[in-house]
Amino acid sequence: MTIQVTHQAEFGLWFDLKYNLVMKNTLIVLFSLHKKWIELWKDMTGMSDYSILWISFAKGIAVGLLIYHFFLTASE
Repeated sequence: MTIQVTHQAEFGLWFDLKYNLVMKNTLIVLFSLHKKWIELWKDMTGMSDYSILWISFAKGIAVGLLIYHFFLTASE
């Protein structure tokens, strides 16, 4: 039993591979820019990694509470 691959299937496979490579490269660029931005921010403020982590944690809690308050309790 042989499996025949149609031209459409070949195009779909090629498109999926190309899309995955583009997304991977985009994420690599975004991560490297994010790391550079964090290092610049640390140098400008003189903060340590640990203090940046605590600020990020507090910011996440605050944003989560705002989303909860304005979007999840607004329907009640």
